[in-house]
Amino acid sequence: MIAASLSLEPNEITFENHKPKAWEAGVPFAFVPVADMHTIDRIQPVHKYWEEAFGTFAHNNVFAYCRQTIHIDSAFHARMIYLENGLPREDAATGSAVAAFAGSIAEFDQPLDGTHKYRIEQGFRMGRPSSISLEMEMRSGTIHAHRIGGQAVILARGELLL
Repeated sequence: MIAASLSLEPNEITFENHKPKAWEAGVPFAFVPVADMHTIDRIQPVHKYWEEAFGTFAHNNVFAYCRQTIHIDSAFHARMIYLENGLPREDAATGSAVAAFAGSIAEFDQPLDGTHKYRIEQGFRMGRPSSISLEMEMRSGTIHAHRIGGQAVILARGELLL
């Protein structure tokens, strides 16, 4: 159902030992690992399968990711897709998703104790490339602390005169 909701084939979901799983950091996300960037670029949400695959809760956001990247210093390439009033939408940089993504990294990559840094690239397909940094401190196989960061640029400016 997850593959059908994203217009993909079932064998294009997952890579290595990564499997779809939900995590949250204030807002829930469904994390869907896909084979490669070609696959992630082909994702087209299918409304009729979306709720069955991802639920009916207010935030049924999908963070699709792969290990193949555009930039050599990135660890993952991602797209964050959601439906709004039945229409597909995408976010160029989703810090809350990257914060929750730490759960997937911890469970599936099992980093050793210590501090680990990852760069996640997002927004490329929509022409708004972004780079979000994730730093995780692992202790005894669990996340002790994690931080996200990045830089922002002004896209628009306005004034409201009353």
